[in-house]
Amino acid sequence: MIESTSEKVGKTAAVFLGCAFLIVLLIYVPIVNAFVLTKLWAWFIVKTFNLPQISKSVAYGISLIVTLLTVNLSALSQNKTADDNSQNVFYTIILSPWMILLAGWVVYSMFM
Repeated sequence: MIESTSEKVGKTAAVFLGCAFLIVLLIYVPIVNAFVLTKLWAWFIVKTFNLPQISKSVAYGISLIVTLLTVNLSALSQNKTADDNSQNVFYTIILSPWMILLAGWVVYSMFM
């Protein structure tokens, strides 16, 4: 079957948006993880082990290393629909750092 021009444009736009979303995630994830890491480090590591604070740039580097060593993108795409994948990306990549920060804040506020 011959594709119409509008179908080709739609597919091209979807690919472009997917690539743009991936680029945004590649920037967003380490920055958010660095922010969360600096907060958790200050709350728990500095007080517990009398170590110095870490800068956001050091936390960003640590976040990149940990992400590099732990991200398993193939697990996101195994036997799942596109809708399941988008929910999985939202919960595991976008929402989880904030949930971890919230849990750390609760522990810090109540027990430290």
